[in-house]
Amino acid sequence: MKILSRKYRNCRRRYSLKVNFLTTIYNYESGIVIATS
Repeated sequence: MKILSRKYRNCRRRYSLKVNFLTTIYNYESGIVIATS
């Protein structure tokens, strides 16, 4: 059970990193759109 939860935690951390990265790009592009309009 401990091994399984560790594996899940690693997977979740990788997922949150990916989401964070996508959000940063989205915010950056939104900022460009707002700045140019």
